[in-house]
Amino acid sequence: MGQMQRAPDNDAARRLNERVGGAIAKARKARDISQTQLGEAIGEAQATVSDYELGKTTVPIPVVVKIQHALDLGDGALFVASDLVPEAKDILDLIRRDPTITDDRRDLIIEIYESGRMRARRQRKG
Repeated sequence: MGQMQRAPDNDAARRLNERVGGAIAKARKARDISQTQLGEAIGEAQATVSDYELGKTTVPIPVVVKIQHALDLGDGALFVASDLVPEAKDILDLIRRDPTITDDRRDLIIEIYESGRMRARRQRKG
């Protein structure tokens, strides 16, 4: 099981965690999957999934990727669903500072995130 990272005590990080967590919960419920089932699919306990969804715990980027695959979502979908496009600088900063990500994976995750942002912009334009 992954190491839990308690959310920092600042408002921006809390809001970010809540938005990502809300997007996870919404996508999970839309697919009629329980927290236990999602946890099993990503190698985490049900309680950890609950903490992610409630924004109590920061979801490490590698876990976001696992969740997207488990829920059959496109790359970057949780960031787009979280409506984080305006807060891209914060997301990118979190990705760059995450010590659990190798440089190669970090570059890939940033590329996926940027791709999701561009897709979201095109969808909004019509």
